[in-house]
Amino acid sequence: MSFKSKLGFGASTFTYAMFLTMVPGQAADVSAPVDLCAVSGVNAKASGSGGWYESEPDDGARFQGDASLSLPLGCLLGLQFDGSFGDLAGDGAGGVAAHLFMRDPDQYLLGAYASYSGVDDVDIWRVGAEAHLYLNNVSLEVLAGFEDADVTGDDFFTATNLAFYPTENLRLSIGYEHFQEIDAAAAGFEWQVDGLGLPVSLFAHGAIGDDDYATVFGGVTLYFGGEEKSLIRRHREDDPDNAISKLLVKQGDAAPVSPPTSPPTSPPPLPPIN
Repeated sequence: MSFKSKLGFGASTFTYAMFLTMVPGQAADVSAPVDLCAVSGVNAKASGSGGWYESEPDDGARFQGDASLSLPLGCLLGLQFDGSFGDLAGDGAGGVAAHLFMRDPDQYLLGAYASYSGVDDVDIWRVGAEAHLYLNNVSLEVLAGFEDADVTGDDFFTATNLAFYPTENLRLSIGYEHFQEIDAAAAGFEWQVDGLGLPVSLFAHGAIGDDDYATVFGGVTLYFGGEEKSLIRRHREDDPDNAISKLLVKQGDAAPVSPPTSPPTSPPPLPPIN
């Protein structure tokens, strides 16, 4: 099956799943207090995960640790800082990012985004915008902008997701990613576990694309701060997604710049013959 066929199959499958939201009793309970602010209060999360990575000519294990801190700026605005570190098929990988956004947790999020990330000696800078649209138990999330990477140069990047919450503590998503000249279809889930006395969730993320790119990883997220709440409310009232580790691929070092060469010199003219 071709990459485009896989992408189309995934989209049709998810569309069918969304149809289930029309069945009574299947939708997530998204009821929440009125007059919500962009960020409900100071909160944080930390994740640890591992899995497999492949992209021609590299493949191997991957693992990463991710963390985010979200702060309210009054009621209308929120600020979030992200960090990520780990190993991608034998090379160090990670980065930092910041989000500045306005949000109505019942309807939308609009904001600006900037990040620096890297794999081994390759640096990637990104700046862009993000927008979320909340429709009951469905979320449309778009992160997109400008990318400057050592190997691939200037380009457009995006991480776009369509998420569905069949229950208030379970998120299913499919998406499209473009970064460092890779086009990929992505899918994932997150499930907040009840009955542990701590806000803990299990998650997994996978993507497959061109240039033999494929990855899958899963792990655990711990949430800190704020009141006890469902997963869908955490995603809409607290912290936008930390996408640093999802948008990394190994592409080798940047090609060295050759020093300029001088034009060949002509031999001195021969003396005249008398």
